[in-house]
Amino acid sequence: MKNKTKILITAFILLVGFKSVSQAQAVPILSLGSAEGTIGVGATITVPLIMSSNDSATGFNLDINYDSNALGNPIISASQSLVSAEKSISSSSPLNGVFRMIVIGLNQNIIPEGEIASLTFEINSDASDGSANLSISNLNATNANGESVLFESQNGSVKLQEKNIISSIVDSIIPPSVTQAVAQIVSNDKSSENHKKKKKKKKKKKTKTNAPTVKTSNSIVRPGQTIIQSGSGLSKNSWVRLYFPGGSIPVKTSSLGSFSVSYTLSANKPKGTYNWYVIDTAKKTKSKISSYTVR
Repeated sequence: MKNKTKILITAFILLVGFKSVSQAQAVPILSLGSAEGTIGVGATITVPLIMSSNDSATGFNLDINYDSNALGNPIISASQSLVSAEKSISSSSPLNGVFRMIVIGLNQNIIPEGEIASLTFEINSDASDGSANLSISNLNATNANGESVLFESQNGSVKLQEKNIISSIVDSIIPPSVTQAVAQIVSNDKSSENHKKKKKKKKKKKTKTNAPTVKTSNSIVRPGQTIIQSGSGLSKNSWVRLYFPGGSIPVKTSSLGSFSVSYTLSANKPKGTYNWYVIDTAKKTKSKISSYTVR
């Protein structure tokens, strides 16, 4: 009888120990992906932020450290799964080379697994060839009860390479106006040839493609305030381009053909009206202009 009791106790201890080990292995992980980009004026690079093994965290905040000699002007975009969980992203740049973000929501929904956001940087035109590390620090997460959740993080990296030397030489020798003129001549020749071919074929009824819709969460904002720029009616699960004064960024659409981008205005943002729009290269459509006014 004593031997049987000892066996049962030993089995129970092993079972509890095994369960504890299993639970210890299920630690949520936030990781930054990797990406490659080409150095050049107006060039950008996008890195995904990925959540895995999460079964309790409902919000978190962190700092992303990057090489300011290679990258700049980071912008974060929430994924459709994060938007569906009714979570929003607020961000700021407290120091040069530090991007701070917080993910919150007025609910108890658990942050979904998979890609939850994408971080886009401008590549400095004078950046050096090679790799630049991206690291996560000051990571804090909480559950629905406001209790701290143990989290692990994995750093990412970007690989930058200079533009093809032949292309660079051509760009420096031939003015853009000449390049555009040649491209226009070639385009006109192709259009004329295509027009002749179409005359030989039966005319087909054109299908009208609806233009995408974009909107800004606030029409009037102040420096330091966060706005949401969103769009719909775009190609599904595709990359579109958001254009704003002074540049553009790529934005990934959801399975519904929509997107949502959170943007925090700098504290010294000049007053005035700022226009932006989206171009869907897959559908070859352009949205109407949306705007917001800084006062």
